[in-house]
Formats: sequence, C-alpha cells, structure tokens
Amino acid sequence: MLRKSSRHEFCFGEEPRAIRKTTNGFHVEFQHGRAKGNFTDIIWTGHLDELLGIWEGAGGADLAPYRATAAQLKYRHLLLLNYVFRKVDVRNFKEHWIDVHDPGIRALRVTNFSNYNTAQDLELCGIGMEYNCWPTDDTWNLNNGSLQKLGLHELRAMSLANPTAAPRAFTALRVERAYPVYFKGYKEKLTPVLDAIRRIPGLVVTGRQGLYKWNNMHHSVKTGMLAARNVLGANHELLLVKGMVSIGKESD
Repeated sequence: MLRKSSRHEFCFGEEPRAIRKTTNGFHVEFQHGRAKGNFTDIIWTGHLDELLGIWEGAGGADLAPYRATAAQLKYRHLLLLNYVFRKVDVRNFKEHWIDVHDPGIRALRVTNFSNYNTAQDLELCGIGMEYNCWPTDDTWNLNNGSLQKLGLHELRAMSLANPTAAPRAFTALRVERAYPVYFKGYKEKLTPVLDAIRRIPGLVVTGRQGLYKWNNMHHSVKTGMLAARNVLGANHELLLVKGMVSIGKESD
C-alpha cells in the first residue's frame, strides 16, 4: 500500500533489501518492486543483524566488521494462543495479566481481554496465553489443533476455565524472534554494534529489536517518538527510556 501527501510518502508492505550510505544521506532499494529512493534519515526498528545484513557502506560508515557480532545476539520466539469462551465458563480473574511460575505449566502469561473494556457487558470473553519458545522447542512446533488442546488443558489445570469449558473460537499466532535474550556476555557483543551505528549520521535504531532491549510496548513507542525528535535535532538517549509518564525526559 502506498499513500502520498503533499510532503510525505507512506509505504506499507515494503521491506528494504539494500541500504547504502551516500554523501548526503542514504540510498534504499526495496524488495517488492518499488522504485529506489534517497533519504536523509533512517529510523530502524527491526533486528540489528538484519540491518547489518543489508547495509552497504565504506570508510566510517562500514558496518561489515560487526555483522558476525550482531549475528550472535539471541532472540526467543513468541507464541500467542487466543480463545473465545462464554464468560460463565471462565474464572473471572480481575488482573490484566497473570504471570505463571508453575513448572508444570508451559504458558508464560495469561490475560483476560474482557478486563480491557469494562464498559461492555458481553456474554463472551477473550482469553490470551503467551508462550516463549526456542525454534527447536516442542511447543513451537505443534500444529494448531495440538496447541488448542494444550492451552485448554493448562487453563483447566490453573482453574481458570471450567473442566467442561469449550472455546467458541481459537487462533494461534507465531512471532519469530520477538524478544531479545539477556545472556552472559551480551553487552560485550551489543555495545560495539550500537557504537558503530551511532557514528553514522542520520541512522537511528529504536524499539525493542533495534535497541536489543527487553521492554514493554509503551517503552518502545516512546523510543520511536524520541527517535523522531532526534531526527529533528534533539539528542535523546534512547537506551535510558523507562516509561511513558513524560515524553520530555528519557528517565521517566
């Protein structure tokens, strides 16, 4: 999808396949046949190894020496199971999220989406379950039918669903490389990569993947806002962002 205004152009469903540093900015080639473009600034929210994998530069803008290091950063997949139940079949827990610490349960978290909109009094409710997985984990490789049975079994085991509860609808969503992993020695690998990127004027990395920072979504949104301000001349340190209380201070 392509949207144009008098000053801006928005492209949806496009991915860059090559980024080359030029004298005055960046030259970008896209995967799906869109014309090549020249840009003054780039804000990157994807994985760092993917950025370095399509980067072309020389001299002070050469990121090739850091590709092998960026490739050593680790990520875990996210598996989301979403159910629709009758409210009478589900325990009415009031928390938005329940973090699960039972070694007998594979789920990481459970949420009751009905708590997000208390103004509506519906007969149905949505229950979501999160699973963190490595690509080789059994859970990640289950088919949708087996996943539906697994989640239902665990909801019943946690007494969050009645023993006879039957979902009215079910979907499974797989998000690859969703979460950065803090492993021993990761900072020694991450710091030189980020430092090299910082030395390239006009190139800003942000968000959970671009900063390799395990944060909540509102933290990532704030880093995006501050990244846009950096493009306009500000100098916010995005790694210090902790919340959304005040957009003017990175430490909030």
